[in-house]
Amino acid sequence: MPDIEQRLKALEKHARANHERWQMLDEHVKALALIRQAIAAPICAATPKILQTIIGNLKVCEKEARAVNAHAKMIVEFRAARKFFEALANKGKGNPPISDGELRRRK
Repeated sequence: MPDIEQRLKALEKHARANHERWQMLDEHVKALALIRQAIAAPICAATPKILQTIIGNLKVCEKEARAVNAHAKMIVEFRAARKFFEALANKGKGNPPISDGELRRRK
């Protein structure tokens, strides 16, 4: 009986450690998305021409990651970043020109 109890305790300890790692990874991914948004939005608003360069670079990174058979998580992150910037670029294209009043409020 003690052998089974030891095994169960070891299994429980291992399960807790795995749960902690998954939780940490989930929080890490959320933090990266928030960081990307916090940094990208002001930079791209200030210099919209840079968006196409960023999108192109992310496409190359995604393609190269697939070519070298990188971890799926890396490819997913490249794709998510690329789609984020593409959405940012599309949002900028659909917006009407800024009026004088709106420009003054922004300053």
